[in-house]
Amino acid sequence: MTAPYAEVKEAWTGGPDSLENPENQDPIVLSKKQLIEFGGADYEKLNFTVRYDVTDLNYKANMSIALIFDKSIMVSQTDLKGIQGEGFATYRLPFLPKYDNQKRIGKHQLDIVLKIRPYTTIWHMIDSIKSFLELRGITESVDTRSIILKE
Repeated sequence: MTAPYAEVKEAWTGGPDSLENPENQDPIVLSKKQLIEFGGADYEKLNFTVRYDVTDLNYKANMSIALIFDKSIMVSQTDLKGIQGEGFATYRLPFLPKYDNQKRIGKHQLDIVLKIRPYTTIWHMIDSIKSFLELRGITESVDTRSIILKE
């Protein structure tokens, strides 16, 4: 029997058709000029594939996802609906800060935190990284990527 787990298999950015062409990138290199051009918002979204196994659970599970860019957090939640076993899922979520002054030129750190939890609704609870860290989880994993922003 396998203990429940979730792990990031690959992460990448790209345009609107980038989900069809996964390509593991580390570091992820973006130019600020590219981000402000037409269609640049597509590059502000991170595509990532997660492999998970919840075979040993006897109940429905959620996966909470936190993308932490230089210590600022963006949180998401997804149901693992009807899954009793192993699976893959691909997500596309914004990962860069909203404000341009937080996107300085240079190297940045992005942590992708995955937490498998018993099924509950948590949107009313998550208002900070502290509340995310306090969520009871069955398993947790962290994948760290380097982000390089250039002119």
